[in-house]
Amino acid sequence: MGWSTDAVRRDLTILRDVIENDLRQELPAGADGREVEQVLKRLFEQAEQISLQGWHYARSDNRGRGPTPSGPTARRASPAPGGARRSPQ
Repeated sequence: MGWSTDAVRRDLTILRDVIENDLRQELPAGADGREVEQVLKRLFEQAEQISLQGWHYARSDNRGRGPTPSGPTARRASPAPGGARRSPQ
């Protein structure tokens, strides 16, 4: 992980700027792209938050353990007697 949090932010800012510029060029003449820009802004804010959470998680003591399973999807099939797999109950 050679990236700093500032580098993650810069990378997302560059990506957002490129996408916004492309969208402006593709909008029909007279079209108002402010709503699209606001949606993009929110999406990239969320992407930054998630990316930085992942960055901090990877730097923490939990590194290498993977996410902690929770909820109904966390159940895993367990080996049944004789080596056969059995479905979660």
